[in-house]
Amino acid sequence: MGPYREAVATEVLEAPAREGLARLELGPRFFRLSVGERLSLAVNERFATLIRVPRRRRRREKKRSIGLDGGRLIMARGVPTDDIGLWHEPQPGLVERLVGLRPPELLDEAALGAWQSVDRMAQRLDNALGPYRHGVRRAIEVGQGADRVLVTDLDDCLVFYVRRLFRERARQAMQVYRDGTVLLAGKNGEQRLQVRSRYGVTAFGDYVRFADPTGADLGALSVPWISTEERRYLVQLVGQVVDQGPAMPARAKLDGAR
Repeated sequence: MGPYREAVATEVLEAPAREGLARLELGPRFFRLSVGERLSLAVNERFATLIRVPRRRRRREKKRSIGLDGGRLIMARGVPTDDIGLWHEPQPGLVERLVGLRPPELLDEAALGAWQSVDRMAQRLDNALGPYRHGVRRAIEVGQGADRVLVTDLDDCLVFYVRRLFRERARQAMQVYRDGTVLLAGKNGEQRLQVRSRYGVTAFGDYVRFADPTGADLGALSVPWISTEERRYLVQLVGQVVDQGPAMPARAKLDGAR
């Protein structure tokens, strides 16, 4: 771990997760998040160290050093799962999910207390990431596995990152501004749309579709790897921004979710 061996934590939080016990160690200029016995991320000012321990004992642990100069570290909460995901944006428009943890199943009062522990950890972790967010106010992730959609709130706009087929990382696919401007990334360059109200944003098949007041198509964003309910939630987010409401609710959730 190098410099992390000498770092002394002034605060330690623990919370149960489906992957095992999650532990967050906080110090004056560093933090370390471990999830179970196989995954940890240590951050110390300009560098992060990610360690993954394989399930097979004969294989060596994988250690990766990540430079943080000019990049972002973002914490996102899952919708509707309330998962915690740590994302790294090494360069504008390209993101990777480094660490994730899932709260335990909500089955009884003990589980409710565990969820509260996860929430407290998420709040302290988000505070620790303050110097690394670089303008991101809040973030959510929608979907499962490697096909999660990351949505970041930059106050004046929402930025959507989507993983395309055969790509390892998610890329910036759309920006939505409060004045109704929508920027869609494409192979032939950026497409600029003007949406007048939330009624011009709908879910159609695998797409988030945009239309003018007459119903004519303006453009669409392909989001094929998430559920219909999750796609409708993205439509709701876009509609709120277009109607100049809050860009992202403080506690994001699907209709009918906890």
